[in-house]
Amino acid sequence: MAVIDAEDLNRHLKTKWAAECGMRVRDRRKYLGLTQRHVAKATGFKIPTISRIETGAYLPSEGARYSIANALGTPVVTLWPPLSEERVLEIAGEHTP
Repeated sequence: MAVIDAEDLNRHLKTKWAAECGMRVRDRRKYLGLTQRHVAKATGFKIPTISRIETGAYLPSEGARYSIANALGTPVVTLWPPLSEERVLEIAGEHTP
């Protein structure tokens, strides 16, 4: 049985979660017919920041999450839901060497 480095696993979980949440942000924005420019203007963020959030390259702070959710007219938990134990184990299984 391989040993999993906890720090490496934590980084993997964060990266995977950021990507999943970013897709939710993008899907919600597109559903509303908004551009990244619209969201950037409503939140005060720059367009590249919105792009990085949507691709999962950047996980915004809690305050930024609320700003984005507000701009998209949805509760923050809809876009950034907590990771369930089952999902954490699933992601960890994907990462097991």
